[in-house]
Parts: sequence; structure tokens; C-alpha cells
Amino acid sequence: MTLENTFQLSEPGQYFLNLGFFFEYSQSTHHNAPSAVTFGPIIQKELSDVLGLDTLHTLNLFLSRDAGHGATKATGTSYAWQSLILTHPLISPGVEFYGTIADLAHAGPTSQQQHSAGPVLVGAINLAPYGKLKYELGYQFGFTPAFGRSGIRWKLEYEITL
Repeated sequence: MTLENTFQLSEPGQYFLNLGFFFEYSQSTHHNAPSAVTFGPIIQKELSDVLGLDTLHTLNLFLSRDAGHGATKATGTSYAWQSLILTHPLISPGVEFYGTIADLAHAGPTSQQQHSAGPVLVGAINLAPYGKLKYELGYQFGFTPAFGRSGIRWKLEYEITL
């Protein structure tokens, strides 16, 4: 069972960068499996009229650690970079990069880490006043054997602003 929340620390456009903070707690439902905590900053920048296009760039830098019974002492990290061309609210093309290192203290060779990149389509349907239905559909190409060759990435989200 997982509880996650994103805290918006600045209003969009208020400062040079839009800042947020992500926190997630996952409680294991298996007796011998550890729970987990993941947290870190979300940094976003919208650029207007770059070669005639409006773009949105988002960087997530997260740390993760096991908690509770059976927890390891490893602190992992993950990053996600997404750059979008803001063409229309229903569909915006872009590119994404993802990476994971299971233990920062013992990162090992790059071949044992997971790194990938690929194209993505992102959009949202406004269901005002009931929220938004958001989607992301991408294809990731693995750069390292730990990731594998390639894979489809998709996300469907119902967003309600409180």
C-alpha cells in the first residue's frame, strides 16, 4: 500500500524555476518484506519561444530507502528528465530519460545500473470542475543491460486539486 504526495513549493512562474517536493511511503503487506520511503525535489522550467516553440522541462531527483523489518542499509537514487513541446493540451510530444542506482554507496559499474531514454506523448482532458484526466505514453530504449532492450511506459492519472 502506497501513499504519495507532491508539494508545490512555488507558484508556476513566480521564480526562475518552479519547485516541488515529492514524498512517498510504501507499506509492505508481506510480513518479511521491508517498507520503503522515497523523497526528493521536482524542478521544472517552462521556456517560451525556443526556436518558435514553447517547451516544458521537468527534472526529478529522488532518494529511496527501505524501512522496517528486513530493510537493507542501501540508499538508492533515481532520476527522471522529461522535455515536452507544448503543442496542445490534449497531446504534446517530447523525450524522456530515466535512471536508477540501487545503492549509492556501492553503485558498481554502469552496466549494473538502469538507464533509458525515448519518445513520449503527454496530454490532459479537463473535466472541470471535477479535475483532470492525464496520460503519458512512451517507449524507452535501454542503455544498459540492467534495463533490458526496450519497453513501453504508460501512466494514467486522475488529478483533483484541493
